[in-house]
Amino acid sequence: GIFRDWQRLGLWFLLGQLAIQVQGYALPWVTMIAESPARAGLLSIATSVVGLCNTVLTGLFNILMPKAVHRFQAQGMKGLLRGAVRDALVIGIIMGLFVLLMIGVGEHLAALLFGASSFADMQILIAILSVAAAIGAIGTPASIALSAAEGDREVGCSMGFIALFSVGAAAVLLLG
Repeated sequence: GIFRDWQRLGLWFLLGQLAIQVQGYALPWVTMIAESPARAGLLSIATSVVGLCNTVLTGLFNILMPKAVHRFQAQGMKGLLRGAVRDALVIGIIMGLFVLLMIGVGEHLAALLFGASSFADMQILIAILSVAAAIGAIGTPASIALSAAEGDREVGCSMGFIALFSVGAAAVLLLG
C-alpha cells in the first residue's frame, strides 16, 4: 500500500542523506589524520565559506522536487527530462555566478568571518571547493527527476557510491 511505498522512499532518501553527511564530515577527519589539524581547519573554513550557497540551493531543490513530480504526472518522462535539463541550466548559471563571486571575494570573506587571512592557498582551495559545489548542484536536477520517476533506489545507491568514492579518493590522495 501507500505506507509501504512511502516507507521505501523515505528509507532511500534517508540513506542518501546519510551518504551526504558522511562525505561532508569524513573529509576533515581524513585531512586531519593524513595532514594536520591546521590543514583540516583550513579545509573547514573553506568549506564553510563555500557552504554559504547551501541556503539558496536548499530552497531551490525544495521547489524543484514537487515541480518534477507534477511534470512527470502531467507530461511523462519526456517533460520530466526537459524540465530537469532546464533546471540544471538555471542552477548552472546561478552556481557559475557563485563560483566567480568566490574566486573574487572568497578569501576576503574567510578572513572577515574567521580571521583566516594568514592561511596560504585559501583562495585556490575556495575556488576548487566552489567549482565542486557547482558540479554537484548542477547534477541535482537529474537526481530529483529520477526520484520523481520513482527511481529512489538508484538515487540512494548513487549518492552512497559517490560519498564512498570521494572520501576514498581523498584518503588515497592525502595518504599517498
